Amino acid sequence: MVPQRRRRHRMVRRLKRRGGKSAGSGELNYMLIEALPGDPVGEVWVEMDDGAKGRFRRELAGYLRELRALEQQPVPVRDVEAKESSPDENGGGEMRIGYISAMNHQPLTDHRIATVPYGPFEDVEGWLECEYLLGYVAKARPREVYERLEGELKKRDARVVFTHSDLTPRNVLVEKESGRITGIVDWDSAGWCVEWWEGVKGVYGWNDGSFVQKPADKGEENSNTGGDSLLETWKSLLKEVVGDFDDELKADEEMRDIYGFPY
Repeated sequence: MVPQRRRRHRMVRRLKRRGGKSAGSGELNYMLIEALPGDPVGEVWVEMDDGAKGRFRRELAGYLRELRALEQQPVPVRDVEAKESSPDENGGGEMRIGYISAMNHQPLTDHRIATVPYGPFEDVEGWLECEYLLGYVAKARPREVYERLEGELKKRDARVVFTHSDLTPRNVLVEKESGRITGIVDWDSAGWCVEWWEGVKGVYGWNDGSFVQKPADKGEENSNTGGDSLLETWKSLLKEVVGDFDDELKADEEMRDIYGFPY
């Protein structure tokens, strides 16, 4: 039996179809899932020794670099444009990279931005100007607010990389004795996005309990204080791989306030 505390951390291993009659479909469909070993690092950080914490830092940075090194496959321009177009209208089969989308050029799923799938987008500019980001700011706030946020989000020529988009302590499982990462879960928001988005989303969960750990004993200070806190470690790791994203994070926080997100 899977322990209660681990029951929600699962990963789809196999999807099979088996012949058989069922109401409405004529087939019996099922998914077989298995629990991954380990605990969310946010729950065990204060129990890990220095050696385990060091291994965890190295492994997470390595996995993140590996993920961001994936190469985006070129797609026909018509596959990433929001409007319909014929081959003649899009340059006779021109191919493009640098688009923003989920896998296989599908719409993105990101509950920070929208409650429904959205996109894909031809480029970073199209994504930033969508109705859920700067597009909404342009309608809801004075021009000077839009221009200030636009400047903060478009100040650099950012790359598009493969992004987990929810890389927080609740979604990274670890073996606390060794610091070995045993799994990274919740890939439903993953896809191709601007390079600083992993950093912004990686600290987006500050207020959901991901960074709030109970002291290991009564004599230990809360693990969110000091240079060895999980919060400081997480931000440092993200900046090591992603680069600085402080301005984009501040701009995103302001856009959330404008849009009216309750979290």
